[in-house]
Amino acid sequence: MSDSSPAPTIAYLAQGRVRLKAGAAPPRTVDSLYGNSIREKAVRAQQKHSWKAAGNDSSPFSGAVLWGKQEEGMDLVPKSWQLCRRSSKGESKVLAAGVLAYDIGADGTIVYTNGSALFLLHPDGRKVHVLNEALIEQVFFVPA
Repeated sequence: MSDSSPAPTIAYLAQGRVRLKAGAAPPRTVDSLYGNSIREKAVRAQQKHSWKAAGNDSSPFSGAVLWGKQEEGMDLVPKSWQLCRRSSKGESKVLAAGVLAYDIGADGTIVYTNGSALFLLHPDGRKVHVLNEALIEQVFFVPA
């Protein structure tokens, strides 16, 4: 994929909302029954279990993370969660660490998230930071 190729369209789920990032345009929220059901489930779970963490600051998601004020691109998963490529000879190569979710495009470009940022990894090895957003759970390419 060369620099003159149009940027891909990427869909992702962040904070229970389906978001769409098309090219250089800012991300936009897409109304989605799936996203709504994820949000409602999270609210019900929080209401049901909130008493368990009362007064306990051991949550992996601090208030700063929940409100999108975490450090830029901070991994929300351990570095041991790696995205690897295995050659036909059985050799493994780590492409990225701290990977929560990923998708592979038809041209071999990979989009992945560490939970707080989206990255593109091009077939030629170039890594591009696409955006930061709090609590990204899923990511995938949208076919053109």
